[in-house]
Amino acid sequence: LEFFETSAKENINVKAVFERLVDIILEKMSDAPEDPSGNSGQGNAAYSSQAGAYNKGTARLTVNDQQSKGNQCQC
Repeated sequence: LEFFETSAKENINVKAVFERLVDIILEKMSDAPEDPSGNSGQGNAAYSSQAGAYNKGTARLTVNDQQSKGNQCQC
């Protein structure tokens, strides 16, 4: 268990914590065995963790069309 003292308000250690979390996630992904059946997005049990199941697959990192057309917040 790692501990980081951070402050989003003062921008202290925010980037370092994010980068460390990414490193931990990548380490766990590389340690888990690959699914030999090729069902990479089907919730393989090898990717289970205490926080829940990890589904190896893809994620959209772009803004969708509705969000890009002005500032039309749907919140």
